Amino acid sequence: MLILSVLDLWMFLGIMLRMKTVLLVEDDRGIRDALKEVLQSEGYRVITADNGKQALVLVSELDTSSLNLILLDLMMPVMTGQQFLEASKDQVSIAEIPIAVFSADGKVADFHNDRVSEVIRKPVDLDGFLQIVARFCR
Repeated sequence: MLILSVLDLWMFLGIMLRMKTVLLVEDDRGIRDALKEVLQSEGYRVITADNGKQALVLVSELDTSSLNLILLDLMMPVMTGQQFLEASKDQVSIAEIPIAVFSADGKVADFHNDRVSEVIRKPVDLDGFLQIVARFCR
């Protein structure tokens, strides 16, 4: 049985409230799980979605005031990253949340969208990836 003192609970809640939250939208389970593990090991709270449609549902249900960054794969089944960007463009709740897109497509560097703050090429360079996440999660 786990018994927490009021002080332990207060400290735990304080840590949780200060954690930066990232929404990771990636259809490849292996990549999604690996990136989630890396981000969690760096102290981020990570919420995941398998595709853009699931991400839209999540952002409509979440308290997005605690969401610091959306990491969005561009090429996914059901709803692509591009379709997510289009469908979410009028959602006031996430209008100020930075979005970093990533893809293995060689043309991803040429990708432009007013909502996109950063473009990341796959395979992901972890050091560069973590620097980007840290920059948007200050």
